Amino acid sequence: MATVIQAVFFGLCVLIDVSSLLTKGGDSREQERQLRKLIGLRDWMMAVLAFPVGAVQLQQHQKLRQLSRHGAVLPAGVSWGLGVTGDGSRPVGLLGDGGA
Repeated sequence: MATVIQAVFFGLCVLIDVSSLLTKGGDSREQERQLRKLIGLRDWMMAVLAFPVGAVQLQQHQKLRQLSRHGAVLPAGVSWGLGVTGDGSRPVGLLGDGGA
């Protein structure tokens, strides 16, 4: 879900940048109004969706890493996703070989 939100947010930012470049120097109030709406949508997405989801994702990642460091038994997929081995000290290689 976070990846989708990030992709949509990035696309919206690109659209805003392109729109602002195209409307620069123009006298159309309608284009300026639409650009302000896009900027408002971008700000809303950042405040309501992107920042809270990212903060929760970071918090979960840190909690799992802390559990891993304290010797808790985590499934192999979770340990590999965190980039640590079972003891939390060495990075895991692409195939989960402990970085060897």
